[in-house]
Amino acid sequence: MKLFINPVILVALACLSNIQLVLSSFATRAGALPECYLRECPGTGQLLSEAQIKEYNFPTNDWCGHKYRYQPDCTQWRQKSYYECDVCFRLFRQNKGATNAQRISVCRHSSKEPVERPALPLFAEGPSETGPSTAAG
Repeated sequence: MKLFINPVILVALACLSNIQLVLSSFATRAGALPECYLRECPGTGQLLSEAQIKEYNFPTNDWCGHKYRYQPDCTQWRQKSYYECDVCFRLFRQNKGATNAQRISVCRHSSKEPVERPALPLFAEGPSETGPSTAAG
């Protein structure tokens, strides 16, 4: 018994795989959650809320960032999205998209960058209103 594979089926399978690749690239641009910026971490970035971004005082627009290895940094002004990894809990940011002024830019890289979590103040600048009572008992 000979196995016959129809060439039309092979062409259809090749087209489907190409379509799947194209659609997956659109999904990553259209809001799919990015992988952690650390290669060894299997986590996914969870988008920080606008309230968290304001609390941490992160800029929503900044320079594009590092292009590729051994290439100079990109100086385009880009919108930033901030994420927290759901496994290692590290913060990172990546380019959200070009600002309206930069829509025709040739800069298309995502530029994932680590972000330091700001230290929260433990003590107020001045003496505390609350604390041990100074009244004699």
